[in-house]
Amino acid sequence: MARRQTPVLLVQQGSGEVTVLVEAQAARPLVVWLREALHPALSPTPLRHRLLVPAAGGAVWRYALRPRRRGEHEWGPLTARVLGPWGLAWHQRQLLPPARVRVYPQVRWEGRVGRLLALAQRRELGQSPARAIGQGGELYALRRYLPGDAMSRIHWRATARHGRLIAREDTWERGAHLLVLLDCGRSMAGVDGSRSKLDHALATVLALVRVAVGRGDRVAVLAFADRVERRVRVHGAAGVRGAYAGLYDLEARL
Repeated sequence: MARRQTPVLLVQQGSGEVTVLVEAQAARPLVVWLREALHPALSPTPLRHRLLVPAAGGAVWRYALRPRRRGEHEWGPLTARVLGPWGLAWHQRQLLPPARVRVYPQVRWEGRVGRLLALAQRRELGQSPARAIGQGGELYALRRYLPGDAMSRIHWRATARHGRLIAREDTWERGAHLLVLLDCGRSMAGVDGSRSKLDHALATVLALVRVAVGRGDRVAVLAFADRVERRVRVHGAAGVRGAYAGLYDLEARL
């Protein structure tokens, strides 16, 4: 018998460890050749490994997996060849059946971009070297007009109501409606390194969605080519997970 333990989340170009445990009830140690028939999106070639399984015991095979493409792919069967007691013949059998697995877009960012995303999600972006340029446009409070305030800051309705000049204090907008348009046209199928342009764009969109939701915005993602491919609305942390599930297998339309 055999069991396979895979990473909880398979990510494009993200390394993860797979563990295969093989157990046998035999009177002698077994020489076993294992073969993982992986889809080309998961591995460029099938993986093979020679394992010595002790009598009435088990052995472990661990290998690193680095998925190459996003989407839903078939994890082929795990087969084993066992050398006979006289060393003259091999017996082959299937230990695990094929299964479907999902490979998700990039979820972690390194370097300066990763630091800025972490600050933004913790609502500490104002403490980072990135400067916010301009003025906010959302009303925060009203106060008495002071000499030197710009005329554009006068709140005329409050001024008329109180009979004296009242100025407004503005802050950065929160809880805005954000619509993200994701191009899935033919030009996005071009490959840059090991990823397509759409892979890079989708990873960026999902990072932007996480930051926007964390700051209280309501987000919708519209993926399009010569037609609308997907519509995803994101509300809260559960919505972010839904965005990954709804967009992970997008492909450029040729």
